[in-house]
Amino acid sequence: VGRYEAGIENESDVRTSNKEGIATLIPVTKQNAYPYNWVTRTQSKVLAERVGGENYTSSLMFGVQWDLVLKYLETKGTTQAELNEDSTNWGNYSNNTWKITNTNALYADNGTNWGYCSYGKTGGAAIQLTTGASDTFCKQGIYDLAGNVEEWTLEYSNDPAVPGVVRGSEFHFYGVGSPASKRWYLKKNYYGYETGYRVPLYKDEAQD
Repeated sequence: VGRYEAGIENESDVRTSNKEGIATLIPVTKQNAYPYNWVTRTQSKVLAERVGGENYTSSLMFGVQWDLVLKYLETKGTTQAELNEDSTNWGNYSNNTWKITNTNALYADNGTNWGYCSYGKTGGAAIQLTTGASDTFCKQGIYDLAGNVEEWTLEYSNDPAVPGVVRGSEFHFYGVGSPASKRWYLKKNYYGYETGYRVPLYKDEAQD
């Protein structure tokens, strides 16, 4: 599973007002990238599949994959309460007083107009951050499963009016009531600055 949320390397490529003109960019999975937001569920699926290179396949995350990652974190000591009830202490939520541990971290209050987020700066406000901004947000080497941007998955809801499912919640919310395991239902053509995705990568088995 991607260590970071899917990202965009250059600020000039971050979309600012609509969903047009950026869907051809191949996402990166690296620290200090801008979250790859402003994408619909269909766009994020197509983009995620473009990451895999020779001998690798990539995709958007399945809902069961998200759940398996959470189960893995539980086996490594994260409590069920932290995963399913209150993820405040390890996510970029508006009520978490996190501390920036990355000197190159950037922030924005609305997904645009990015500026440097000072090393050691504490949270407690609704601001979006670049990937890997603080070790606070990391569990077992995986960043931002809780908070920052909610993430599209291949999971479907049982409501045909809002069939798309995003996981993990986002920076405007509190960790209570919107934990890492949370499911949110959206129309598949929805896009916004608070919605991104994550890319898992699979190694293809050798062919005879």
